[in-house]
Amino acid sequence: MGTNNARRWSLGRWTRPAGLSQHDPSAGFPEEDVARKYGAWLESHPFDVGNTCRTAFSAASHHTDAAGPLAQVMRSQAQFSRDSKSNGSLMRITPLAVWGCRLSDKLLAEAAMADAKLSHPNVVTQHANAIYCIAIKHLIARQTDADGAIKAARSWAQDHACDEVRGWLEAALGDGSGPAADRMMGFVRYGFFYAFRHLKLRTPYQDAIREVLLLKGDTDTNAAIVGGVLGALHGASGIPAHMAQAVLGRLGQVDLKGPKRPEWLQPGRLPEIFAELYGRATGMQVDVSALPWVPVATVQGSRFDESSS
Repeated sequence: MGTNNARRWSLGRWTRPAGLSQHDPSAGFPEEDVARKYGAWLESHPFDVGNTCRTAFSAASHHTDAAGPLAQVMRSQAQFSRDSKSNGSLMRITPLAVWGCRLSDKLLAEAAMADAKLSHPNVVTQHANAIYCIAIKHLIARQTDADGAIKAARSWAQDHACDEVRGWLEAALGDGSGPAADRMMGFVRYGFFYAFRHLKLRTPYQDAIREVLLLKGDTDTNAAIVGGVLGALHGASGIPAHMAQAVLGRLGQVDLKGPKRPEWLQPGRLPEIFAELYGRATGMQVDVSALPWVPVATVQGSRFDESSS
């Protein structure tokens, strides 16, 4: 099951971290560049787009400078989905947690909520983004410290989150059974709940992905949400090689099956992009070739050298 899920992502459903890697986190959330990247992603004809994301991101297709900043127009168009509690904003937010991993919880939460507002303005989706990013931020700083990540997430939730999302978090950290994910498919509660349930249990990465897939429903999105937290908990070396390589081996090779994606949206570039985001956050250089499961040994400039694979 884990391999199948990884293959679905490797076949083209990936949203590059939008507009973050060129911006210093201390300067604030770069909403205009992010909005433009989301518009470009939609124009790339991804094989699956949620209705809430499509409604907002399509603002880019008819945007003109006379209309003002695209981010403002996108937020306005997103208001058509103001009642939506779908999972599209949470499934894409993990890279922002990496980019903002040295920000205060307050500033990281503000950035996570600003990203949600570009497509999912409901307060539930905003607060889910914030809590999720705060947990990942803590795990980046203190890998395997599930208790500390839970404490940080709980602290922000108790002070700032709406009753609904705070209730989801407390339920996930309790001992009761989880919700049936095959009803109201796309509801953000499911991925959020199981991410924190498996964080509490410290479930091995592959086991967590398998379990969330077996729940059925919006399997790939829920698995992506769970995988963001569990990946931060266990680190890249905690992801089985066969799962990682199914994604990282995709660099636009002409003989691979599946939808053809633009070069900037190739999943095999994820290690490079992680290095950009983490480097922007910390000022540290990351040796991409030393990261676990990277299928090439050398990197030239900002692109992988496929000749050594």
